[in-house]
Amino acid sequence: MIRTEGIAILHTHGPRANLFGYFVTRSEKLIWTTTVHSDPRYDFIGGGLKGKLFTMLNLWVLKKVNHCFAISSRFSKLLEELHIKCPMTTIYNGISFTGEQQAFFSPEDFQLKKEDFVVIMVGRLHPIKGHDVVFEAIKKVKDNIPNLKLLIVGDGPSEADLKQKVASLNIDRHVLFLGFHPEEKIDSLLKLADVFLLSSYSESFPLVVLEAARAKIPVISTDVGGVADLIDDETLGWVIPPKSVASLEQAIMNAYDRHEELPAIGEKLHQKAATKYSINQLVEAVADTYRELLVNNENKLMEVSKPAVNFKER
Repeated sequence: MIRTEGIAILHTHGPRANLFGYFVTRSEKLIWTTTVHSDPRYDFIGGGLKGKLFTMLNLWVLKKVNHCFAISSRFSKLLEELHIKCPMTTIYNGISFTGEQQAFFSPEDFQLKKEDFVVIMVGRLHPIKGHDVVFEAIKKVKDNIPNLKLLIVGDGPSEADLKQKVASLNIDRHVLFLGFHPEEKIDSLLKLADVFLLSSYSESFPLVVLEAARAKIPVISTDVGGVADLIDDETLGWVIPPKSVASLEQAIMNAYDRHEELPAIGEKLHQKAATKYSINQLVEAVADTYRELLVNNENKLMEVSKPAVNFKER
């Protein structure tokens, strides 16, 4: 396909695709780019000897790429620390901020009252998401926020353990497990909440944070991936250390105390995210880099047996 279509740029995503990319570019004259979505040291964590071998192979292959895209400034610095010296562009993930989102739910569907302070979490029920820390924080703040409700959206392998944890901490009336909901209904669920909460120990750039911003919901998030690039001061939300019950407790209390300011915080977060994290900026930033690569590698591409399709025409 590369030969018959005269393809000039190969863009791979993930360690397995990177390995295929390496073999392809050994025989074809291509510009090879890759997007680094995660810390390459942990892509095969828990994989034993096989995982260690794949990790070493991926790190070696990344050093052969012509151009790297990183989805946050943190990942750009990480690649430099790993001595991956390919030319690099930081391009943030993006979602669409246009169009109206359908309202599937109302507060009454979950017996939520007007006076409730509603916090929502959306994600897979997995140990790396940090639900245990959240439940410990809820136990500590519930006496100061008696009308606190935590909505848990998602399913996963930890579901039974997390429900047992909620029961053991005696916070049943504050925590509602809503189960899995398809992507098109997430916006409607987010709009039921006063605050969105992400407590992960590790992430690349969680798109659900952008979805909260689109819904104009303020965010409390652990300092993972590129979140701090979006929420870079206290007027946009709260960024806290992972695994810190005390920090999470303080952030929830602060959000509660500033309850009247939350709509304004959500609006400001929305404005920044819609400007810097839209799907349009993602497309344009990638396309601009492609154009630059095509110009800078014109001599190399002239050697391809079939001329590459003109990028501007395509």
